[in-house]
Amino acid sequence: MKNIYKISLSGLLTYFLAFILANQTTAQSSSQLISLEQAMADPDWLGRQPLQPYWSDDSESIYYRRKRQGEEQTDIFRVALDSNTENQILPEELNNIDIEGSILSSNSRLKAYEREGDIYVKDLRSSNISQLTRTSAIESNPRFTTNNDKIIFNRDGQTFVRDLNSGLEAQAADIKLENIPSEDTKNYLEEQQVRLFDIIQLNQARKEREENFIEENQRLDASRIALPFYMGKNSEILLSVLSPNEKWLLVSLRNNTERNLGRAGIMPNYVTASGYTETREVRARVGTTDFSDQQLYLLDLQNHQVANLNLNQLPSIQANPLSDQSEDAFPDTDEEQKNRELRFVNLQWTQDGKKVLFQAISRDNKDRWLLSLDTENLQFTELTSDSSQENKDETTDSQAIISDLMAPIYLDSDHLKLVHHNHDPAWINRQFISANWLPDNQSIFFLSEQDGYGHLYLFDDENRNGNEISKQITQGRFEIREPTSTRDGKQIYFRSNITHPTIYNIYRLNINNREIEQITSLGGMSRYQLSPDESKLLIVHSKATRPDELYVSRARPNAEASQITHTISDEFNNIAWVEPEFVEIASSFSEDPIHSRAYTPTGDSNGRPAVIFIHGAGYLQNSHQGWSGYFREFMFHSFLVQQGYVVLDMDYRASSGYGRDWRTAIYQQMGTPEVQDLADGINWLVENKSVDRSKVCTYGGSYGGFLTLMALFNEPDLFACGAALRPVTDWAAYNHGYTSNILNIPDLDPAAYERSSPIEFAEGLTKPLLIAHGMQDNNVFFQDSVRLAQRLIELEKENWELAVYPIEAHGFREPSSWLDEYRRIYKLIKDTLDN
Repeated sequence: MKNIYKISLSGLLTYFLAFILANQTTAQSSSQLISLEQAMADPDWLGRQPLQPYWSDDSESIYYRRKRQGEEQTDIFRVALDSNTENQILPEELNNIDIEGSILSSNSRLKAYEREGDIYVKDLRSSNISQLTRTSAIESNPRFTTNNDKIIFNRDGQTFVRDLNSGLEAQAADIKLENIPSEDTKNYLEEQQVRLFDIIQLNQARKEREENFIEENQRLDASRIALPFYMGKNSEILLSVLSPNEKWLLVSLRNNTERNLGRAGIMPNYVTASGYTETREVRARVGTTDFSDQQLYLLDLQNHQVANLNLNQLPSIQANPLSDQSEDAFPDTDEEQKNRELRFVNLQWTQDGKKVLFQAISRDNKDRWLLSLDTENLQFTELTSDSSQENKDETTDSQAIISDLMAPIYLDSDHLKLVHHNHDPAWINRQFISANWLPDNQSIFFLSEQDGYGHLYLFDDENRNGNEISKQITQGRFEIREPTSTRDGKQIYFRSNITHPTIYNIYRLNINNREIEQITSLGGMSRYQLSPDESKLLIVHSKATRPDELYVSRARPNAEASQITHTISDEFNNIAWVEPEFVEIASSFSEDPIHSRAYTPTGDSNGRPAVIFIHGAGYLQNSHQGWSGYFREFMFHSFLVQQGYVVLDMDYRASSGYGRDWRTAIYQQMGTPEVQDLADGINWLVENKSVDRSKVCTYGGSYGGFLTLMALFNEPDLFACGAALRPVTDWAAYNHGYTSNILNIPDLDPAAYERSSPIEFAEGLTKPLLIAHGMQDNNVFFQDSVRLAQRLIELEKENWELAVYPIEAHGFREPSSWLDEYRRIYKLIKDTLDN
């Protein structure tokens, strides 16, 4: 009986395996293959995934937007979690739905929000909604005063306060961008008139008495707006934030006469409704813009006084980092000091209105200072004429145009404190500069890349110990993003790649004991929102072959996440997508591996052809295990695998997700480390995927197009062919914000631009090259490709072509353009590798 049982079990197992294999074969045969035409079609066929999801105010429903089939417009849907039912919100219902945001009163009973440029307040207990404004102006940035009885908001550059009980709307401060009227200078003729004619003197005295009378009445009349603050006729307001106790206004200004936006580019459009060529202005080039230094002023609204925040003693503010680090840089101290001027961001008051947090970032983006100002017991002092402070001349000039100017507030006084300073000899990563107050109105939690990875830090103003005013509270070879504090200030939720550099889950940090708990284990890519009652998480989750869908889980470890949307189409599900293999490629230049996606055809074959895709942006992670923003390229890769090509998609040095050193490896040498990594990728393909080294092509767009050119021009034996889509060919022609971080500016660091720009190396082209560019590209100008084409013509180069797309911008819009471009790419690859 035993033997019979064994035989029967063995037979059953054999039958079971055969059954599985048969079903797999049937499933594979019934699956559809992706065509190039379908991959480049309007992406609505994928299923129109949920967009901009958010929680209802009662934490019982989810709202999200979804694109209409074949249209640009989106509709709002609501999913009720208790019944798992979904309904579309009709236009007439929009004024009653919950609005995204968490601007709550300190007692959590009221919520303020902006909708379509107007301000609303909702009573969260009764669900009653009060519309506070209905104007053609744009009102924004609502927040509550300390006592929760008023709403602060902005309109046309000014700050207003609405009393929720009386309905009175008051302007917080009358800021006039004019000189002090009495300080206007007189020319010779005006002075002569006063000197020669008594009647002129008499009329001026009468006018002065009348103005003084009006001013005094306004000052003493509590029902009228306070007297204006004159901040200078050449000033421009950049930021202004009123304290919740309504006592202080922090204002960032700059002198607009010193502001130079640089020479604008001109972009022609040849396919127009008028039939005529039309032009428009586009951005200036890197290093040609000249923004004046910004200044921070604190306005005392009760005593009508103004004080400048003097930051001249910030650590390393007077340094010349470029001159210190680069022998190639021009020793232009004046120009470099101009590049060290400050920009202010992230102005935040505590709810009690006593302290304000702000950040200063140098224009060269090599230093970031996080500061706090304590206004409790702050009293301005008179500006004395014998002041010996270093900014005396500047203060004297300001005093001539700014009303009621008092002595500056200095760093390291009893009130103005440095919370954190981060210097990076390359550039500060602005993805890790978020900072917020905890609910205790004393502590600040913030992100910094100071230790080499984006981590959480904590500053406690009440419990400082010596010079250690901020402490790092997370550590490790991972990055923290989107930190969210709970209302009691005891926990911080965040998303991170702790378990693997390419997998993002949601975590929770206990601030007291520094313990981190993993909340989700979905793998792939997850983003989140904490529910208003802090009991649940809304999760946007995807896999490498599965676009975004919405999930909900309890906000606790090991809680199961439930999928609440199912928007992926059957048509998409029926495609036999190629699942990427996530691999770590050994680097010849770094101890860390190059994380990559590999797409491999079935079967064993020697001498395979291969294609390496180069993602754009530089600082972007594309080898993560979620759905890629390069979804057309993902579909193209499945198509290529069907044709027998191996595809490799690499997160070369410069990519995000792998720490500061990986990010800044390209400093002053864009196009060198990345191409080295591509070479390591080819070596890996040869060793692990049986690829023929002579049969590898590459393609990429934007930064990927730039790297395609650098590889073909500087390493002509690396690739058999390349397609450079919308490529940067000369970094001196790109924008300031991106390029100056990595290469500084051309006048200060010309060698960095020359070693990083493909147009300088075009003579090295020997392999077939396709250049494709949209003529309406306002990011990387079409002129980049035109200039390179002229250079190639003058060098008498062969086997290259330029495909132009007259109506397309940086990211193509029309399916016909996508299809034409990728047909050309595929033809280039096929003609080169299959011969």
